[in-house]
Amino acid sequence: MTASTEVSPEGLWRSSDELAEVGARTDALLDTFQQRLDSCGEPWGTDELGAAIGGVYGAAHAMAMNCYNSNLDTMDGYAERLGVVAFLFAEADQDSRAQARALLDSQWFSQP
Repeated sequence: MTASTEVSPEGLWRSSDELAEVGARTDALLDTFQQRLDSCGEPWGTDELGAAIGGVYGAAHAMAMNCYNSNLDTMDGYAERLGVVAFLFAEADQDSRAQARALLDSQWFSQP
């Protein structure tokens, strides 16, 4: 049994839209998460130990948010490029159909 994969401009556009939607939903969830974290304040306190914990938390949080945002930007870029590929695919498909039709309609192919 062989598996086949069919690629079409419509499928690429659909994938582009779906990937963009996943990125948008993830971004919204991340914003909600950040708001909830912000609503907790700084529960580690202001003493020397609390300041150390807050510093470690701040660095870890900044690193994690940078990774999330970088990945979301990458997803957005992939979604955008999928849309460009879909457009170019559709354009090339139309061009090749037109060229094939022109060849079939030409004198060269109409002779036996």
